[in-house]
Amino acid sequence: MISVLGAGLGVALAFLGSYLVDLKTTLESLITLKAIVLAAGVGILMGIIFGLFPAIRAANKDPIEALRYE
Repeated sequence: MISVLGAGLGVALAFLGSYLVDLKTTLESLITLKAIVLAAGVGILMGIIFGLFPAIRAANKDPIEALRYE
């Protein structure tokens, strides 16, 4: 859920940045659907990978041994 929210926030900030570029310069910015899907997909995938990897490692540990080092 956090990675989905992060990806959504990143896309929203990209739209805001694009809007500000359009206001302040003569440049015309363009955000395509392909770029949005790619950016959101990469953000979500990174969140899932880096969230699952530590969780799987923690699940494979013996709870007594894991708590001993705290």
